[in-house]
Amino acid sequence: FDSIEIIQKEAYRMSNLLSDMLTLSAKDSGHFQLNKTDIELDTLLLDVYESFEAMMNHKSITCELDFPEDAISLYEGDRDKLYQLFAILIHNAISYTAEGGHITIAIRQLQSAKTSFLIEVSDNGPGIDDEDKDKIFDRFYRSDSARSTKGHFGLGLSIAHEIVDAHGGKIEVTDTDVTNKCGARFLIHL
Repeated sequence: FDSIEIIQKEAYRMSNLLSDMLTLSAKDSGHFQLNKTDIELDTLLLDVYESFEAMMNHKSITCELDFPEDAISLYEGDRDKLYQLFAILIHNAISYTAEGGHITIAIRQLQSAKTSFLIEVSDNGPGIDDEDKDKIFDRFYRSDSARSTKGHFGLGLSIAHEIVDAHGGKIEVTDTDVTNKCGARFLIHL
């Protein structure tokens, strides 16, 4: 990298950090408002995927998109915040997946008393230790060295949690490969 590229990269990282801190500050002060509209969640997920396609290609990461063939119901939510949520999870999956690895992005519409959705973003990276799974949504928390050396500040997953919570949903993390205790599988229930 030449000096200009390094400066641009660091300015971008600082800008993201500032934006993340402002988001969390708005939540703390009660100003975290949702601008809800009807959203096609599958289309939104596809938009986010496409914005990260070049990054995946650069690392030769394959991505499986597991979407229903039939149209799904509209979801009433804040498009910008949900875009941010999906971007956080997909960016993390790319960051923690080794070159030549694999990511899955999936959405399912669940039928119950009211229509709900299950969104999954999973990777085949190093995974998250069981003792860290309860802490990863805390601000500034970064788990073991395998997941904390990528230039992340430990705010993304806390923001993801706040966005899901504001929508009345739930986010959880499990292992992608339960037998070998590896990979991270994030499930969002909306």
